[in-house]
Amino acid sequence: MSDFMKKLSKHDGDIKNYMFQDLILQTDSPGINYLFGKQGGMKAGYSMLLYGPPKSGKSLIAYSFAGHVHKTDPEAIVIKFDTEFRHDSLDHWAKPFGIDKERFQYNMTNNPEEIFDYIANDLVALIQAEMEKKKTTDPVIGNPVKLIIIDSLKAISYPKEANADKTTDNQMGDAASYLNKGFKKILPIIRKYKIGLISCQHVADNFDPSTARFAKYKIPGGNGLKHYVEYWMLVEKINSKDTKVFDSDKLDGSGRPIQLGHALRVKMEENSDGPQNRAIETDLSYINGLVNPHKEVATMAVNMGIVERPNNMSYAFDGKKWVGAANFEEAIKNDPDLQQKLIQKITANDPI
Repeated sequence: MSDFMKKLSKHDGDIKNYMFQDLILQTDSPGINYLFGKQGGMKAGYSMLLYGPPKSGKSLIAYSFAGHVHKTDPEAIVIKFDTEFRHDSLDHWAKPFGIDKERFQYNMTNNPEEIFDYIANDLVALIQAEMEKKKTTDPVIGNPVKLIIIDSLKAISYPKEANADKTTDNQMGDAASYLNKGFKKILPIIRKYKIGLISCQHVADNFDPSTARFAKYKIPGGNGLKHYVEYWMLVEKINSKDTKVFDSDKLDGSGRPIQLGHALRVKMEENSDGPQNRAIETDLSYINGLVNPHKEVATMAVNMGIVERPNNMSYAFDGKKWVGAANFEEAIKNDPDLQQKLIQKITANDPI
């Protein structure tokens, strides 16, 4: 090795710490995991933007990632910055998603300094102290914080807006300008300590006829996030009647069946290190969270050509045969080994 290369190697410690292929953050939804490609989830140290109309399910997908982190890592800590001050939502969704509230740090604030500056300063100090306590420089071993959620970016009170004399004062570009600085400040932190970052953002309809055909929504602060967010995931509620679930025994005040859930359409619109424009549908239960993973697996297996179709009614895999889509889905639901084999085959046959 040349003397110059030896000198360079003395400064590659931080760069080595940025290699995080060994840690993947997932959900309990096989379909959502599939959107990331062969890696099957979100790389630790990367960031994701969940965006879509209000009440579409963005926060619940973030909770699904948090719950999976807790279920797969008994020491993992998740931090959420709730800029919309909805603490009661955690009480309702913790159990359905498997979130351990003892390891979920909930911060209700829309002050950007208490979010971005806290991550860059206070949180780093706490992580470093914990790593010193454990006598390790490996962030996977030493850092217990695996995921940070900011929900939502739109509800943050940005500096110009916060200092405006009147609520009617319009501060153009305030969010984009600040988010560019804020994400730039925390980017090296989440990279070095392998922390996944999920931000939720509400969108507005795009009424510009020249661009609406290609971009259905406008994303506040979008351009300020382009260089810092790897995964751009669109979440939309499916409003057709056959995708909604109702209680057949109970009626609401107007005599109609009480709705218990609906389907979501989730699309990976942009991806810095994997496939783009993949979409899936997943079922949301207002009681149990994301449900029916067997239906997602069945759909992916058929669409990926994993399952043989002797005819329009038959499904064959691994020496077994089922007649009818409902029977095939039910078999996957009742046989965890079959479900896992199908997921492994789907991953193996994924081109990206």
